[in-house]
Amino acid sequence: MQADNCGLYNSGLLLHLRGELDVAVLGHALAQVVRQHPMLRSTLRFDLATKQLLVEVTGSSPVLASNSPTVEAIPLSELASTAAAFTATPFLFEEGLLRYRLLRLDGVEYRHHVLLLSCHHCIFDGWSGGVLLQSLGTAYNKLLQDPAWQHDRTDSAFAVHCQREQRRLQPPRLNDDLQWWRQHLHGFVANGLATPWQGTAEHWPYRWQQLRLPLSSSLVRQLAAAGTAQGVTLFSCLLLVVQQVLLTTGGQRDYCMGFPMAGRHAVEEESSIGCYMQMAFTRAS
Repeated sequence: MQADNCGLYNSGLLLHLRGELDVAVLGHALAQVVRQHPMLRSTLRFDLATKQLLVEVTGSSPVLASNSPTVEAIPLSELASTAAAFTATPFLFEEGLLRYRLLRLDGVEYRHHVLLLSCHHCIFDGWSGGVLLQSLGTAYNKLLQDPAWQHDRTDSAFAVHCQREQRRLQPPRLNDDLQWWRQHLHGFVANGLATPWQGTAEHWPYRWQQLRLPLSSSLVRQLAAAGTAQGVTLFSCLLLVVQQVLLTTGGQRDYCMGFPMAGRHAVEEESSIGCYMQMAFTRAS
């Protein structure tokens, strides 16, 4: 995951803060959030004996070591490039997997700060971003009212989730899962790399592309109604449409598509920070 030191697995958040901002309280709020969610004060190391990447929770963090954030002034025109460079900067795994930067925008008519946050993907998924921002907002407002306020609980859901996943990935359950995939992927030939990529990240031969396709509200209602009639979700209907487009226009008669799933199956996991995300696959021909 640290190949070529390119920051490929970093997840970035950008939070606009308009109006009066108590920088010291914001620093305390960040520290409270890091104390509440253990994964935000974790490190990553490679165990040579077991050939495994190990995430280890520590009691310290660069966020906890800072009493008050340093405010950097930049022009609005440099915000996009500054945020992109901040997110792309690789982590030193042994020093922590979360960092932040507080900016003040010059040349605007009102007080405007921007908080940049970056986490490594091994401890952070898209859902975690919402949890982090909500926790930070709650902590900031509470501390404005009561400087002695502290979180009353520690997020332990991800540790429980990891223990459950470790048990699941042991025989015989693991053997059953592997057999299921062998059956469903039998005969599939991927039109891609025949062997694992050995080059650098900068020379990776494929680049993702994003295509935005606005759908009218009436069409969405029709698809949702069709899905309800068949007992499937709106996402399943849209996935079927994409598969049909690929089958009819892509020149390939057998497709295997992957898509992320939240992977959060318990109520307590909804307010937890961690990489719960799992990949699911579907095959169409």
